[in-house]
Amino acid sequence: MDELNVDALRHPVFRGRKYKRVKSFRKELRANEYAEELREKMKSRRFPPVVEQVKIGWIFGYKYYVCVPKKEV
Repeated sequence: MDELNVDALRHPVFRGRKYKRVKSFRKELRANEYAEELREKMKSRRFPPVVEQVKIGWIFGYKYYVCVPKKEV
């Protein structure tokens, strides 16, 4: 069984704003392409979509999450 890092459970923070994970990928290239598509749709310069890299185990490598900013109420 793979060991999850503590960072895999926390929400990412970028420029003081919490982000939520939208989609996960195994390849970094696909995650970057999806983030670019979202960047075109969102049109936000201050809080763009971010690709987060999380280590999922000693053997399995990394998992890439595309994150978008959460709405603060």
